[in-house]
Amino acid sequence: MGNVVVTGARGFIGRHLARALAARGDIVLGIGNGRWENDEAVSCGVSLWLDGPVSRKNLACLCRNVGSIDYVFHLAGGSSVAASIANPRLDFDRSVLSSLEVLDWIRSESSNSKLILASSAAVYGAGYFNPINELQPPMPSSPYGVNKLISEQLSRSYAEMFDFDLAIIRLFSVYGEGIRKQLLWDICSRLSSNPKRLQLGGTGLEIRDWLHVEDAVNILLSATAFMQKDSPIILNGATSIPVTVSEIAQLLCKEWGNNTQVIFSNQTRRGDPPSLLGDSSMLEKLSIFPKISLEDGIRRYVRWFRKNHVGAKECE
Repeated sequence: MGNVVVTGARGFIGRHLARALAARGDIVLGIGNGRWENDEAVSCGVSLWLDGPVSRKNLACLCRNVGSIDYVFHLAGGSSVAASIANPRLDFDRSVLSSLEVLDWIRSESSNSKLILASSAAVYGAGYFNPINELQPPMPSSPYGVNKLISEQLSRSYAEMFDFDLAIIRLFSVYGEGIRKQLLWDICSRLSSNPKRLQLGGTGLEIRDWLHVEDAVNILLSATAFMQKDSPIILNGATSIPVTVSEIAQLLCKEWGNNTQVIFSNQTRRGDPPSLLGDSSMLEKLSIFPKISLEDGIRRYVRWFRKNHVGAKECE
């Protein structure tokens, strides 16, 4: 049992992570923007929730009566390429400044804490068409990717200078029950309105690496076993399985149970790479393997969506 801070615990991945931490006996403290009723937070594994920006002052307030913090999982920050293009300054504040606040709080007030930073495959950018390993140079092509990379660089600098353990997890396309945005939510929302015809942007040939949220949480938790003060670790949160957007759409339509006509606009969005596929060989060397197949994950997501998409809470 330990004391753990999860920034962004109210978010999609954060809720799943908090439940897993609580299930193994950790005391989970959460911080981030948004009111969260105590009963709901507790049902998601969070013992104490602070509604507010991630700052040194708020972190100190959150942890005042707890004692030492063993781990900090920093999940708060920007979460969308499109949103970063629409408002790059806000994305910078959410990703970079929140990371700086966490790092400076660890440096000044919680030096024994170990930091796990949830980063993004967006740091790699649009220049890769084969599986990307952790040693290949980042070339971000959106403000979102740039800000995630800056957060990584700040974290590595602080960890090396102030001697604390750090793991960076570059998550690829995380999906699963509870996500209420991005491709799967968008497709299911459209199918619920018109199951006969589905029109999507792009070409349908864009390649992504889909990782179920339970596997993403397992990677985040497993990384803690390999952290070393003198060597920050970077791991891809990936499966190495290429899946096109068209294939995802077809799987969702099949699970929906309709003969749906799927049409693509052939117009791509700025900042969206044609291929973003991770090399998961580092995970395999650490004996970390995905447990949820894409077919099973899609089946579970459609079942969840049909049950919960109208005003339901994510942690029911």
